[in-house]
Amino acid sequence: MSHSEIDPLPEEGCHEGFLATVPPNDGSCNVACAGSAPMPEEQPDALVEKMAALQVKHDVDGSQGPSPGESHMPEPGPLVPSCSKCNSTAISCLAQCGDCRDWFCNIQDSRQTHLYGHFVDHGHKSLIFPKSHHSDGGIAKCSICGRSDIFDLRFDERISKYHFFCFSNCLALWDCIIHELRWVPLVGNRCISPVVLSTCPSEAPELRDPVKDRRHTGSRMESTQRATLMDSTSARMAQGRVPDIFLSPGHYRSVFEPLIKMEMESASQLSNAHVEQNVAGCLVNDRPGHIDLPHDSMLRVKVGNFLEISHPPSGREVYYFQVIKIVDDYPDGQTVVIVLKHGSLPGGSHSWWEGDFEVKLSDNPIHYLRIVRALQHSARLYKPSFGLLEYILGYPDDVIEPWHDFQPLEMPDTFQAPGISPPNASQLAVMQKVVQRPFSLIQGPPGTGKTATIANLAYFFHSQGRSVHLSAPSNVAVSNMCGRVHASGLDVLWMESDSREYVASPHKHLTIKEKMKNLDLTPRISLESARSGLYSLEHKRKRPSDLRRARREEILKEASIVGATLSSSAAMEREFDVLIIDEATQCTDPEVLVAMMHGHKTIIMVGDQMQLGPVVLNARCMAAGLNRSMFQRLVALRGDPLRLDIQYRMHPSMAAFPAKVFYQGTLENGVTAEQRTPAEVEFPWPDPKTPMMFWKNHGREKPDHRDTSYYNPSEASRVLQVLNRLLDRGVSPDEIGIISPYNGQCRHIRSLMMQPANYAKRQLYKRVEVASVDAFQGSERNYTILSSVRTDHPGFLADKRRLNVAITRARFGMVIIGNVELLRQIPVWRRLIEHYQEQGLLVEGKLDELRVVQREEAGPASGPDTLDDAGAPSSLGTTGTGAPEGAAVSPTDRD
Repeated sequence: MSHSEIDPLPEEGCHEGFLATVPPNDGSCNVACAGSAPMPEEQPDALVEKMAALQVKHDVDGSQGPSPGESHMPEPGPLVPSCSKCNSTAISCLAQCGDCRDWFCNIQDSRQTHLYGHFVDHGHKSLIFPKSHHSDGGIAKCSICGRSDIFDLRFDERISKYHFFCFSNCLALWDCIIHELRWVPLVGNRCISPVVLSTCPSEAPELRDPVKDRRHTGSRMESTQRATLMDSTSARMAQGRVPDIFLSPGHYRSVFEPLIKMEMESASQLSNAHVEQNVAGCLVNDRPGHIDLPHDSMLRVKVGNFLEISHPPSGREVYYFQVIKIVDDYPDGQTVVIVLKHGSLPGGSHSWWEGDFEVKLSDNPIHYLRIVRALQHSARLYKPSFGLLEYILGYPDDVIEPWHDFQPLEMPDTFQAPGISPPNASQLAVMQKVVQRPFSLIQGPPGTGKTATIANLAYFFHSQGRSVHLSAPSNVAVSNMCGRVHASGLDVLWMESDSREYVASPHKHLTIKEKMKNLDLTPRISLESARSGLYSLEHKRKRPSDLRRARREEILKEASIVGATLSSSAAMEREFDVLIIDEATQCTDPEVLVAMMHGHKTIIMVGDQMQLGPVVLNARCMAAGLNRSMFQRLVALRGDPLRLDIQYRMHPSMAAFPAKVFYQGTLENGVTAEQRTPAEVEFPWPDPKTPMMFWKNHGREKPDHRDTSYYNPSEASRVLQVLNRLLDRGVSPDEIGIISPYNGQCRHIRSLMMQPANYAKRQLYKRVEVASVDAFQGSERNYTILSSVRTDHPGFLADKRRLNVAITRARFGMVIIGNVELLRQIPVWRRLIEHYQEQGLLVEGKLDELRVVQREEAGPASGPDTLDDAGAPSSLGTTGTGAPEGAAVSPTDRD
């Protein structure tokens, strides 16, 4: 991404944070402090020119250029430098004044060093290290804003000795100075800090010892790698992008809080953008009503959603209803059953209206407000004996404070939780490492048993007397975890949001609301009334709610295993020993903080950076990097996570390509081809032993004018052909999934299903899952049909992680339908097509007359066999999902 405009940080004052913006036309990124001080309009261009000059200077001679405001540099000094005061040639103690280019030593005598004395006597403030210095030379300056006043520069040795930050501006901006993060002045005790520049010639040899260099190659590489990360962090901050390493909780907050607020505004605008007009229905005060929505409605209504409904003929007042049921009972659409939640319709308890309604999804900002609150209290994570905050900020492992409150555990090789599948060798090895670490990242590729591993861990921690907090960005994931742990015989409490009262779930009996239903509070009220005398009627009415609230808190405190979404975790007022987060790659970096505010001593994050990341709506937030999860950022900083590497989902032939391309060939099969080949299902596979095929299609894409999506009628027709063949061969509709990267195609396929010609199969079609790739992440079906849609431009088909999700959902068989000519232009799709063609699985023609496409002339090189762990772009870059098409997790499902 190009960043052509960069606003400087403010000269004075402490502001709340920065705001990353992208102009609408060129995609460039601006940085501005979101504070009260106005930003001068002429400064961005000046800073751009200065940074360009610094880059040119760096490219030419390896130095880092002049300090701000410096107009002329004298010629370089002598080839053999020596101190201008004492003629010392101890290069380990020498540095150059950036203002006059004279050399001085930092050797400590009885009063001050010659280098320090020169700066004080002449008022000079710029320092240049020699190229032989461990920093590789260059001017000492702030890594963010470029200031080179050495009396204002600070550093934290645990991050890097040679990356400096100005005290008066950048550190003050992020409140770094008020936290115990060891910011040390570059100049102190009448010398340059001996940590940075030696004060004693004997401390460092003037000539390098090659033997010693070889002996310490490992540590040298480590410091070089750390410097590279800091360079990346500095560059990203200067560009207004989310950095890899944060300097303090204040810095973390200043980066993310403006982005979360922008994202909240975008979510609000999106909910207001789609208003369904002239909707028929019936609204009632005292019982459920209904509205009728067409199948192609832009409103993506789900049970539990809140709707804002108005009746223009009667006025513009808005009433709030909640969806309690959705019934697909008429040809052109669906009936949405709703109940009034806020307000009252005029005319009494039995009043009702019919028709001409305006309907839109209600905006609920609570999810974003909880993230903002967690950011504002992020400093609470800092404890002198607990390294959680430093770990989250991205500090190197070797400088993080020991977690003294953490007590490692030993998991025996024979461990097995009842009611849960026994762990395989890979899962057991990962769990044995996890219980000995305070913070762990577990990568779970598709079908490797992430949920079973989580359940086994929860059971083990419970057996050791530890309380466990289960969390995930979505209620579906939390429900799955709670259900799997409960299967082991443990009592689990699910803190389900009240807004999901009408949402069906197989684990509803575990929710706090269900456990509260059986409570009888009347005897307790009567006893208190007898003791305390008569109460007013108003007070009596309040007492049940007070006791119910107290009982709710009591149930929560007594539970040893509690599940809640990241957002709903904010409502829990208690501490836990262990936090396990599933789908950790599907939530934004600061979203995880909401769940981390409960004093955990062990934190385990489970995800897969090779699958889709967080859904971000705002383009400017995406450009800044909000769509990079904390899991992905920490993997980029700390290397490969613990990995589960035995998959049990896919037929081995379907697992071969993702295993090789996305997981470096380390993904093994825990199932055989025979176990994934049902004998009773007949389908015209090109190779009966390999139940997959790529069906070549030449139909054209069309834009969906209702939004920015696309659909392909020809591919949709072929999707129905495959679907009908599977249904006719006895496959249950619940076992089939239809996947497309584009919601427009999903809507078009649903509309085809509802046509009169398909009336006989309409009830079967209703049970077939038709969803975008984003929405299908985390799900699986026995058979999947993938429609790629595009024929003119790749769009976000080029996202490798999206392809990985799309082709790893099926267990028994998969059909891909797409335009081969276009898809060959995308490297990862080209390799997929070649993989199918090499096995004779690329076909064309009618379904009953499929012909194998012979090998065509090779096009552009396919590139390497594997992809990096961030899915390329670089693992340190942002690799967002792009404009989401049917996001897997919507804000309404996070509460």
